[in-house]
Amino acid sequence: MRIRADRALVLVLLALGAVILGGTLLAFALGKARPGVSLRRAEPAPRETAGKPAVPGRDVAYTALGQIRVSARGDSPDGEGAVVLVSPWFSYSPGDSAFYEELSAKNRKLRAIFVDYFSRRTPSELLRKGEAAVKKELAELINGELTLGRISELFFDEYVFFD
Repeated sequence: MRIRADRALVLVLLALGAVILGGTLLAFALGKARPGVSLRRAEPAPRETAGKPAVPGRDVAYTALGQIRVSARGDSPDGEGAVVLVSPWFSYSPGDSAFYEELSAKNRKLRAIFVDYFSRRTPSELLRKGEAAVKKELAELINGELTLGRISELFFDEYVFFD
């Protein structure tokens, strides 16, 4: 009796495995499988974080904004949005100590720009807009707060949505 039950279990597992493998192969054959379509491309890592250039004469990275977590607005009036996790950084000239001081002094205000931006938008809006457009808009908002210099490009070490 035990041998029959084991044999039946093995047959069920083999059939289940065949269905899963067949479905996967069929999805790839029909072109419906798109692995990695939602993955974002890695950006260059900050060359340094302490205000000292890794290569003399090159820009240094400002990473003091750290990791920012924000609850995005829900898609429906009563729905909850996703949590957005973002780690922004940008570069500036190494000899520009006045600009670095301004960035340090306005760190909380710069973080508030990110919180305000992501909390006013739904995850679907942000995804539809695309990462490049989001970064461009945020860079414009940041530059609107700065007086001693401007950032030319904004980078994200992390840009993740948690449902």
